Amino acid sequence: MKYLLLLLCVLTFLTLSAKENDIDLLLKKIKTEKNDTTKVNHLNEIAFYYLKTNPTLSQKYANEAQSLSIKFKYKKGEGISLLYLGQLETENSKLKYSNFKKALAIFKELDDKPNKAMAIFRIATIQFAKGDYDNTKIGLNNVLQILKREKDKETELFAKT
Repeated sequence: MKYLLLLLCVLTFLTLSAKENDIDLLLKKIKTEKNDTTKVNHLNEIAFYYLKTNPTLSQKYANEAQSLSIKFKYKKGEGISLLYLGQLETENSKLKYSNFKKALAIFKELDDKPNKAMAIFRIATIQFAKGDYDNTKIGLNNVLQILKREKDKETELFAKT
């Protein structure tokens, strides 16, 4: 039992170390990368990494990703950065969903169903926190319908192979 616990601790440490190495690598890359969609994706990855541990850094990288996305007309990168900025607002006890609504509009335009579902889910959680249970229910039902349709498509594709 003692050895199992030790093994679990070592594996946890190695996993966390690997994530820190990934972030260190991304931080180095963004300094030398040209400003393009790859840089936006890396900035968004860094923003996501720092979302819970360092909200200030997360906001910095999400804002930079959003600015570059707008500059390059990279809608998906802009939508993802808006999801992170919205989440940061929510975690600062600001029950706003303007960033989530902007992200939702982008993902609808792109027909990006998984991210559309995420934006709707985030809006629904804020509606729930505000006591708007009817709209929360509608939003969560929409999320379930999107995910069910995506699952059905996957099942259909899998059956054809």
